[in-house]
Amino acid sequence: MDILQVEKLKKQYGKLVAVNEVSFTVKKGSVFGLLGPNGSGKTTMLCCIMGILNADSGQYSWLNGTDETEARKKIGALIETPNFYPYLSAEKNLEIVALIKQQGKDRIETVLKEVGLFERRKSSFKTFSLGMKQRLAIASALVTNPEILVLDEPTNGLDPQGINEIRQIILQQSKAGKTIILASHLLNEVEKVCTDVVILKKGNVLASGTVSSLLQQTNQIEIAANNNDALLLALQSIPNVISASFNKQQRITAELEKGFYAADLNAALFAKNISISHLQQVNTDLESEFLKLVNQ
Repeated sequence: MDILQVEKLKKQYGKLVAVNEVSFTVKKGSVFGLLGPNGSGKTTMLCCIMGILNADSGQYSWLNGTDETEARKKIGALIETPNFYPYLSAEKNLEIVALIKQQGKDRIETVLKEVGLFERRKSSFKTFSLGMKQRLAIASALVTNPEILVLDEPTNGLDPQGINEIRQIILQQSKAGKTIILASHLLNEVEKVCTDVVILKKGNVLASGTVSSLLQQTNQIEIAANNNDALLLALQSIPNVISASFNKQQRITAELEKGFYAADLNAALFAKNISISHLQQVNTDLESEFLKLVNQ
């Protein structure tokens, strides 16, 4: 089932095109990442699909065309940090959120446990760390027990411990069956929690697909021989080798065309009288793929 379909959505401010005819589909149960540097259009995109901003053109639909008012009842969103009352406790602040959303208080204890704040439920908001404040903000989005969570930069400004805490909450909610749409510029976090991703730069889609498929797009190996200078010259003469250069370990990293594998390369080098002493597949991370796309 499609949770969200976006087709050629565009939003601009004067001459600045913030979102440029972006299209993607979010499947039920996925953790979908909108990934890009600051200014890439992630927040504008979220504001458009949440009805906070009106798109200039294009369209989107939630839950296979479900009425938008009804669909929003199934969405918990955190686009901006809620304005919590500093002198009220976490529990009291969530009671106010529940009242505004016309919900009972029955889920407050549950969501405080889910975000790891139950033991501090009586503490005033002003005593919370930045990470605890962010967890309470996520709790406010969970009060209605939504099917879908929309989170804009949920780990922004947090230290490693705070980032890990938010990551665990996202993974926990995903295991519970929720579909999560997450905007972030932190490549490492997107790689750890997301199943699918759209990479944006200046409002344009650079790449999209499952995280695993994006990481498989690069066919790289690390290779070495007794004479690496001769090896480099040989690699540069093989048509199926896209690029080859020395890395920090003073070995050579070579990118191969799709369908041309390490065994094929070994045979080609053997034909050139190059004996290999080291050959290993390089596991590409999302950061490497992202930087490659952005630089292109």
